[in-house]
Amino acid sequence: MKRRGIGLLLVLLAVLCFAFPAQAEAKGKKKLSAPKITKVSLEKQGIKIKWKKVRGAAKYRVFCKTGGKWRRIADTKSTSYTWKQAVSGSSYKFRVRCITKKGKRYTSGYSKASKTYRYLSAPVITGLANTTKGVMINWSPVKGAKKYRIFYKSGSKWKKIKDTASTGYVWKKAKDGKKYTITVRCINASGNKYTSAYYKTGATIEAHKPSIKFSSSTQTVNVGSSGMLSVTGDKGTSYRYASSNPAVLRVSGDRYEAVSGGTADVTCTMTLCDGGTVACTCRFTVIEFSQEYMSGRFYQRLKAAQLTGNYREDMIAVALSQVGYYEGNTKTQLSGEYPGSKNYTEYGRYYGTVKTAWCSEFASWCARRAHVPLGILGDSRVASPTNFGSRYYRWNGTVYGGGEYMPQKGDLLLVANEDKDINDSYMSHTAIINEVEEIKEEKKEPEEGQEGQEGSGTGETREDDSGNGEPEEENPKDEEPQVTELHIHVIHGNVNKCVQTGYYIVDAATGDITGYKRDDAGMTGKTAKAAYIVAPNYEAN
Repeated sequence: MKRRGIGLLLVLLAVLCFAFPAQAEAKGKKKLSAPKITKVSLEKQGIKIKWKKVRGAAKYRVFCKTGGKWRRIADTKSTSYTWKQAVSGSSYKFRVRCITKKGKRYTSGYSKASKTYRYLSAPVITGLANTTKGVMINWSPVKGAKKYRIFYKSGSKWKKIKDTASTGYVWKKAKDGKKYTITVRCINASGNKYTSAYYKTGATIEAHKPSIKFSSSTQTVNVGSSGMLSVTGDKGTSYRYASSNPAVLRVSGDRYEAVSGGTADVTCTMTLCDGGTVACTCRFTVIEFSQEYMSGRFYQRLKAAQLTGNYREDMIAVALSQVGYYEGNTKTQLSGEYPGSKNYTEYGRYYGTVKTAWCSEFASWCARRAHVPLGILGDSRVASPTNFGSRYYRWNGTVYGGGEYMPQKGDLLLVANEDKDINDSYMSHTAIINEVEEIKEEKKEPEEGQEGQEGSGTGETREDDSGNGEPEEENPKDEEPQVTELHIHVIHGNVNKCVQTGYYIVDAATGDITGYKRDDAGMTGKTAKAAYIVAPNYEAN
């Protein structure tokens, strides 16, 4: 009996030991209450789901249903979640469930599924513009949207402007000079329900009558000058510039070119996004010559120059009319009659570069007076091969240096002084070529005793093999004379302070300049290089 009592006691102890921990574990695994969804709202970033806090819940798992299937979209400690991956035009349901901290086990059942929500993204304003009829409002289309409601902000409240099925609207009641913040929201077809969120910040514009203007209502330019046309003010869809007097000022696109002295009104017409137009005008005064220059004989000689329409010939005719023109010492000495030394010339005044070396300005000025289009030979204030905007060749690109181009009348010769590398961007001097004179090597006379049949010493004619006594055809070994030297005749400015003519003595093969002879004076020594030939395509026009 004693042993049996001990056995029953041990069994009882074992039952007690296992019973209490099991109850504790069961209590720890007790399911929590299922979350309760309190609100689903459409936000500009996506769909926001909110639920009540569940006592004891470590985390929550959010699910959505679309296309007949539920899928997990997020785990969170919060009691709300904004789902940003929602696709505009699609419909969704949501539910929530409690999970453990590490998300490996559910600790509650599912919440009741929310009702179905159709998500539409918030419309984004893509443009606000003042037009002739009012403020043009544009926004991005929203997939699935039936209609849109446009609002403007008055104080802290949004006020309705218009309901429309379009994605654009012209608000005609906007008051001039007043700032407005505009936003748009999707609504259903009957207009009694919002179907999307909206951007509370909106977009702001100050309503006013559209206008544009040039930087100045008047502008003074020189003949031959060119530039860009631009206006400031409201933005439009297109701009069109036109000249009232193309003979004075020519307009192409948004560029102008001053052709001759006089005045011309340039009008810019801007088309707005609603199809309306606004315009503004600038009066251009085109100055061809200074009063000082027109008082002198070089102006009269220029007027007397006969222009034929052949740009090469006309370029030379203009340049020759200025031979003897001297630079002055002040801005009032532009007639060419003052033998000064301060670089004041009509050519420099024209380009706004008085008091500086003016050889390139002279060449450019002659092109403009000869009516050479800028597209054929541009303006340059320095002896740069690229600045003139024409094709150009180094000396080794000419026929004399091994190339193919033959320098011609009307081309420009760019000279590099002995201390300047021919690869430099800017050369030392610009001259207009008037003529290229070839100096050929003389044929060598046969030496005494070398005439007639080689080796015979008799000068008799040898019969041919047929014995008919006919003289054998001569095949002299002497080649055609070779061009070894060139005299490049030029007209150029800023040489001895004036415009003059002369010629460079040039080694034909290398382009080395060994001397310069002024037409009205003797030879002057000069060591330099004929670095580039600027070759305008005059015949292209």
